[in-house]
Amino acid sequence: MTRWRCCPYSGDQRLALLCETLLTLAETMAASRRAVLTFATHHDLPSRFVEFRAPDDVEAETAHSDLGAADESDLYEAALLTIAADAAEAAGGRCLVTNDGRRPAAQLTFRRSPGNLYLGDFTHVVASFPGTPRELEIHLGVYVTGGSRVPHECDVAILDRVEAERSRRGLVHPRCSKLIASIEAKHYQASPGFGVGRAFIGLAAEMGQAKCTLAFPAPGSSSIRPLLAKRRSECYDELIPGTPAATRLRAHLDQRIRNWIAAG
Repeated sequence: MTRWRCCPYSGDQRLALLCETLLTLAETMAASRRAVLTFATHHDLPSRFVEFRAPDDVEAETAHSDLGAADESDLYEAALLTIAADAAEAAGGRCLVTNDGRRPAAQLTFRRSPGNLYLGDFTHVVASFPGTPRELEIHLGVYVTGGSRVPHECDVAILDRVEAERSRRGLVHPRCSKLIASIEAKHYQASPGFGVGRAFIGLAAEMGQAKCTLAFPAPGSSSIRPLLAKRRSECYDELIPGTPAATRLRAHLDQRIRNWIAAG
């Protein structure tokens, strides 16, 4: 859900800031929609409809939604998943977009709130790499157990597939030790504040600092950028699909995946 905070400006400055904010939100929505549709086309999905469904709504009939009706935050997170899938392909992976882990998906069905990896037939990506037995999975909105054994939500999680299978067989959350990379998405109308930065540092300490990335579409503030600049985790502000920030994120995830493959 997009969050709005009180603006300290007034007059012409406030109007200019509001116009800039609305433009950023509109650009993000359009670019996210385009990224998801391109993803569906690239992977030859027969349907261009996208369903965002509650994680526990595994049996109920839920109407399909076209992307024009999708929630902005859900769509932004789905677009970040497409960047992760692009990174897996850039690292030499062959990607299967699937809802059951075996067959190509007929349409995209994503979680609209955090859920358990082992419940429901939600869309995820399985990537295999020629010349190596390594396989990974990319999921949207799943819980991963941190170093303190407390589960934490990962907006986008790239996991060793062996661990994902363990999660499904044992009905347990995957462990952060088998997390390759994760993205924390903040679809805010302005830069996340200092408190969000501190919370992200805590999350990264739990999940593995080098594995964690914070992404948001607004320009970073003078408080959050210095706070995260010297950390091993990454922060990408002004990250809208199709922009240089998105290219840098893809390159970062590409290298994370390559390093994981090389580590065997």
